[in-house]
Amino acid sequence: MLRQIKLNKILIFIIILLAALGGIVYLIKSTVPMELEKTVYVFSKSLERNTKITDEYISEKKFRLLNVPSGAITDKSMVINNYTSRSVEKGEVISKNSYAEEKKESTYMAKQGHVLVTIKFDSPDRANGFNVDKNQKIRLIYSPSSGLAETVPEHFKITKVIDAEIIEIQDINLFTEGELDYMDAKAMYITFEVTETDAIFIVEVKDKGRIEIIS
Repeated sequence: MLRQIKLNKILIFIIILLAALGGIVYLIKSTVPMELEKTVYVFSKSLERNTKITDEYISEKKFRLLNVPSGAITDKSMVINNYTSRSVEKGEVISKNSYAEEKKESTYMAKQGHVLVTIKFDSPDRANGFNVDKNQKIRLIYSPSSGLAETVPEHFKITKVIDAEIIEIQDINLFTEGELDYMDAKAMYITFEVTETDAIFIVEVKDKGRIEIIS
C-alpha cells in the first residue's frame, strides 16, 4: 500500500514538472520571437546598373538572426538615393557590393558600331565551366527555351551564335530571399562588347532562353 502511494506521488510530481516545463516553453515562444529575427532590405524588382534606388525598388524581409546574410543592409537610409553598382535581381538581399553613392561609369570606349552589354551567369564555375579572362574574344550561344509561346517572334526560337569580347568580370556573392544556403549563392556578371544589333537581341531574349559561352 505504501509503495503504491509513493508511486502515485512520483507520478503526480512528474506530471506537475512536465506541465511547468510546457508553460516555460510557451512563455518563451510568446514573448521572444521578434528578438530572434532581424529585418533586412531586398530589391523588389530587377534593376540595371546605375539605377537610382528609391523606396519603390526596395522592400523589407525578415530573417532569423542565425540566417541573416553577411553584409546585408539593415538601415534603409543607407541605400535610398544611391545607385546600383551592377545589375541586380528581384529578391536579392541588398549588400554593400550592390550599390554606390555615385553612378559607376565605364572608362572603356566601345568600337564604332559596338556597345557593351552585361550578362549574369548563375552559380558560375568561371562562367558555367568556361575559363574566362578580360580582353578574351569568345562566342556566345543563345539556346531558346522549349515551348515558347506562339506570340514570340520566330527568330527568338532559333539557336544563335554571337561574337563577343570580354571587357569586365564581376564575381558576386548573391543573396536572395529564396535561397536556403546563403553562403553558397554566387553569380558572375560579365560585360561583353558586341555589335549594336546583337546587344538588342541579347536584351530581348533574356527571359526566352539560355546564353552560354562557347570556345
